[in-house]
Amino acid sequence: MSSAEQELELKNKAERNKLLQELQVHQIELEMQNDELRRANEELEMQRIKFTGIYELAPVGYFILNQSGIVEEVNTAGSVLLDFDKSIIVKRSFQSFIAQDYTDTFYRFFKEIKSQNERKSCQLELITQQKNIVYAQVEGIAIHGIHTNRVDCYIALIDITERKEAVQRLEVTKERLELALEASEAGTWEYDYKTGKILLDDSNYQICGIDKHEYQGDYHHFLDAIHPTDRLAVDNYLRTCINQEKEVNIEFSINKTDKPCVVSMRGHHIKRSDENQRLVGTIMDISEKRRLENEAEKFKIEQQRNITAAIINTEATERKRISDSLHDGVCQLLYGIKLNLQQLNAADFNEGPLNNIKSLVDLSIKEARNISFELAPSILNDFGLTITIEEIGRRLSTDKLSIQTSVKGLHKRLDLSVEISIFRMVQELINNAIKHAEATLIRVEVRKMKGVEIVVSDNGIGFDQKGIEIPLKGMGLSNLKSKVAIYKGVMEIDSLPGRGTCVKILLGKITD
Repeated sequence: MSSAEQELELKNKAERNKLLQELQVHQIELEMQNDELRRANEELEMQRIKFTGIYELAPVGYFILNQSGIVEEVNTAGSVLLDFDKSIIVKRSFQSFIAQDYTDTFYRFFKEIKSQNERKSCQLELITQQKNIVYAQVEGIAIHGIHTNRVDCYIALIDITERKEAVQRLEVTKERLELALEASEAGTWEYDYKTGKILLDDSNYQICGIDKHEYQGDYHHFLDAIHPTDRLAVDNYLRTCINQEKEVNIEFSINKTDKPCVVSMRGHHIKRSDENQRLVGTIMDISEKRRLENEAEKFKIEQQRNITAAIINTEATERKRISDSLHDGVCQLLYGIKLNLQQLNAADFNEGPLNNIKSLVDLSIKEARNISFELAPSILNDFGLTITIEEIGRRLSTDKLSIQTSVKGLHKRLDLSVEISIFRMVQELINNAIKHAEATLIRVEVRKMKGVEIVVSDNGIGFDQKGIEIPLKGMGLSNLKSKVAIYKGVMEIDSLPGRGTCVKILLGKITD
């Protein structure tokens, strides 16, 4: 091989080595680029998975529409919002889910997001599978392909049904309130925290008797419209509500000369910021309402009195019937038994048992007469209240208990029903003292003045009036209170442990 061929061979070898080195470098670079591309693909896949998770789990409905308005994709929230399965929504025109009255709104919205590279919004009324109405706030933007003419529209739907219905209810409530204010003689007022003024509407000028042209909203000018008896209390109450941001709910009288007027003032705080704070509410004329309530209460009390009186009269009639039955029936039979026993020959019978039988018969006669007296004492009808009260004191007195009676001012007989009621009250109080007081002395005083005063006192164990509900349950005073109420009376109880008890009853005016 010549030298020229050797040089050429060496040159080719050097070039081959250089080319080999370059290929090796390119191989390394390609491997590095391949690793970088693989990592990029992995990161992209992670981002895709993350985006898919966010897309599917988002509480907002997401839709991807093509440029014709056909749904390409929808997330779970979107299908739940429309109440359709995803397979039904996809490949279907989004407009088919929109109420007829809102199709033009969606058409303009869809046209704008395709033609303008910015986000747009609107509100739509959607129809679900069950034909229910859903109000949605719609946000959308169009994404144009870089290398293609493809346009995808990304739509987000937020369910605002509750908010929309709340606004509608608020509008209805506002209309009703305006109608109610007109019909109920009520007006609105507002306290301005910045100026300290109370602003009134036209209705309140008339309700409060304030001259519209003279009133400038001054707080003290408003107070002058309030009746002097209520002015100080209302002033203190309003200042407390204003300073402590409390709700206003108060009733007071207006200083009107033509006719009495009672109003109800209510209000609540509206605070958007520290600099924008107001106290607003209503003032309503409740004079007629209060008058009707008072009349209804009087009628109710009178009705209760009539019912109680009817019950007591029925009870008295039944007591008299039972008493007459005891006196005319049982007592007469016992008297007959006693007479027959007296005719028996003592020689034929053992004198001891016979005397015992006679004693038991005498005791039975006495007990029957006492029961008859307690039920309906005929002495009350024949001789009046004074003798009857003295008789009950004598009958119920024992060796261990003395009952002292005093009746004054009853120079003329009262109506029999009144005398029966007074006797029942005295009887109930004496029985209470006997059962609960453990007393040795009971004093009964009845005095006739304009009304009738009944005082029953004892020297018994007494009780603590702080826990008065407990003993009263067992003292049978509810019926007594009913009797007192019939005569528009009052009852007072004064008692201390170890100091005895005194019950005073004052009945209203009673004519002879």
